[in-house]
Amino acid sequence: MAACATLSRYLVVAVNVLFFIIGSASVGVGLMVVLDKSRLINSLSQMSLASYAHSVPSLLTNAAYVFLGSGAVIILLSFCGCVGAVKKITPLLIAYGIVVLVLAIFEIGIIAAVSVFSQQLEGTLKEAVKKSLDDHYVGGPLNATLDGAFLLPASNDITHGWDIMQAELGCCGVDGGADYNTTKQWTQKIMYNASGFAIPIRIPATCCQLKSSLDAASIEQRGKSAGRITLVDSSCPATLSSSHYDTGCYSPMKDLVNANGIAILAVSSAVAAVQVFLAVITFVVVHSIRLEMKQPAAIQQT
Repeated sequence: MAACATLSRYLVVAVNVLFFIIGSASVGVGLMVVLDKSRLINSLSQMSLASYAHSVPSLLTNAAYVFLGSGAVIILLSFCGCVGAVKKITPLLIAYGIVVLVLAIFEIGIIAAVSVFSQQLEGTLKEAVKKSLDDHYVGGPLNATLDGAFLLPASNDITHGWDIMQAELGCCGVDGGADYNTTKQWTQKIMYNASGFAIPIRIPATCCQLKSSLDAASIEQRGKSAGRITLVDSSCPATLSSSHYDTGCYSPMKDLVNANGIAILAVSSAVAAVQVFLAVITFVVVHSIRLEMKQPAAIQQT
């Protein structure tokens, strides 16, 4: 029994040391981003996904605060677990075990809710995606160059995100190109050819087949300034020739989310299982400490 109690204490300490290291690393990453964000953005600007850092600069700061907050909580909990186990402080261990168990139950509840209400969540997600297109896609007039390319107009972050998704996934709108018939902000549905004549268009240029992956990279790197792309058929925005008009973006986007979601759920389930195990072991340690405290008293009474 004594050997089992000692092993349980060592196990609590070992696991919490590991969590302490993870928490410290999380805080370190958060501090690095907060204190050196400008240099990090400059480094990202050399990569193919540079536009994300420029078009959504607050993303890095928000992510840094998440790392800092979660890291600080992990450090505090692991410190309490280690000190309680080493010093045999039962109130601290009880508080630690309860907090860890509550967190595990909370995580299990979220996992169960996501699994049970996945269909409802999918409907809500689709509505939000459709609303972002209807209310915030700006687009703008296209300008053709003498060599047959098009200059994409500068735009907002949501428009930029849609353009990237359509170019990368080879899709158009939420359920198809017809979604652009109801957009509220895209009012200038025209393109100017090389001669300067205005031609009505039905879909954005990013709904058309691009000549190469370099064109998709150009869309990513454009940020808030104009990007330059070359289409397989320069008449595509007007005629729908060589376009992705019938292929909506929601299905490939859902497949991408589901693929990552399964991995996230698996990791979350594993973490919750470890937390439940850790809480149980902690209460075992508390029980063993109380037994040790009772033994000297029993010996003195005899």
